[in-house]
Amino acid sequence: MATADPAAQLARVYADAEAALMGTLADQVRRAINRGGDPNAPAVQLDALRAIRRQAQRVVRALDGQTPTLLRELLDQAAELGARAALAGLAALLGATSGTGEQFNRAALDRLAASVTDLVTEAHHAILRTSTDAYRDVMLRATPSVLVGADTRRQALQRAMWTLQTEVSPGSPADPAAGGSCPATSRWPPAQRRSGRRPTRRSTGYKPPAETS
Repeated sequence: MATADPAAQLARVYADAEAALMGTLADQVRRAINRGGDPNAPAVQLDALRAIRRQAQRVVRALDGQTPTLLRELLDQAAELGARAALAGLAALLGATSGTGEQFNRAALDRLAASVTDLVTEAHHAILRTSTDAYRDVMLRATPSVLVGADTRRQALQRAMWTLQTEVSPGSPADPAAGGSCPATSRWPPAQRRSGRRPTRRSTGYKPPAETS
């Protein structure tokens, strides 16, 4: 069954996939900082990176499974709308009342759909690297001050959450560790702002597959 609005559904799928990844990143950052000791100790980092990589793999599998159909529906819809508009323009120009025959080259559309799907699927696999890189970057930037006593763990956690959120959703943030607020978390409930835990978000499109052993 065709999706009524494939563009909107595709956007929701990616938004929910991002939320799933961001939630895992935030959880692993929070656990590393709150567990005591060096947040960047090799054993701590290894546990976090494994969890992040597993979630990233689930996200990639889900996206690879869902996006081809939505992309094809979107291209079919665009081709049909474009063909109708072209025929209407010709009809107005030539005084004709209708068009006949194939409205667009179906084989060319098939090739375009395959090409777009390949490009998008290839881009999905960058998630596996960029998600773990993001964790390393956030931790290295937010936690050194804890080890030298310049920041409390709570301040480091706030700084880490701010860095994580604003790297994904850039704005004009004020550093929360210096008393400012992060626009990406300013609407979170107070308990989540203090803990760095993202509030639960109702899923609207992303459907991760069941984890296999």
